[in-house]
Amino acid sequence: MGQRLLERGGSLRFVHAVNSRQRLDRFLADPRINAFEADVSWGFVSGAPGVLLPIMAHPPIDQSDLTFDDWLDAAFAGDRIVKIDIKDQATNRAVLDVLARRELPRDRFIVNADLTLGPGGEPPLFSPDDAVAWRRRLGAIVISIGCTTGPDRAPYSAGHVDLLLAAAAAVGGPTTVCLDVHRVESDPGVLDRLAAAGAHVTLWNQHPADAPLFRRYRDRLPTAFIDLFDAARDPIVD
Repeated sequence: MGQRLLERGGSLRFVHAVNSRQRLDRFLADPRINAFEADVSWGFVSGAPGVLLPIMAHPPIDQSDLTFDDWLDAAFAGDRIVKIDIKDQATNRAVLDVLARRELPRDRFIVNADLTLGPGGEPPLFSPDDAVAWRRRLGAIVISIGCTTGPDRAPYSAGHVDLLLAAAAAVGGPTTVCLDVHRVESDPGVLDRLAAAGAHVTLWNQHPADAPLFRRYRDRLPTAFIDLFDAARDPIVD
């Protein structure tokens, strides 16, 4: 199930942070994009300020014009793969309830959170134990393992890689390990270490990227999930 999604990695073209109705509608209309990444957090939806529920927003933003349920409905109706980036524990419980209740195809979605400490990052809100609970409840989905990071471009240390690989081993496959592409640029050897461990890789960015960078890593990592945006925060797809 989820393993099939990992094998399709090279064919997926991601858009990052589909956290508003405007971005959702825009990229549903873009035939190049077949995978949506978005942040889910606990907050208020426009027009209902007194009701807390899972919304599409990245903390500290606590209001959105899009609920998780509505986002999920639209993305699946548009035949998109979805990557669900869970931002807090209250949202975690609610999102798991929604996903379990809907019995969605296990090769259509990815669940992500920061499970380990990374370069310059704060202590994570989640742990590998949380992801083990996702595995027990949702079965053979792809679980995406991230680490917390700071605003710089410092490389991943051997200790950071050890934590990511230990989390992947604890969770069990299928998993993908998330790396900031500019930190990989600071030390490309991290990819060799993950390849030697048989890890699938996701590349994302904090700082703007460009098409040559995308193509270079697309060639090097043919099955990776590559989710990069440019200076306008538009997706880079070729």
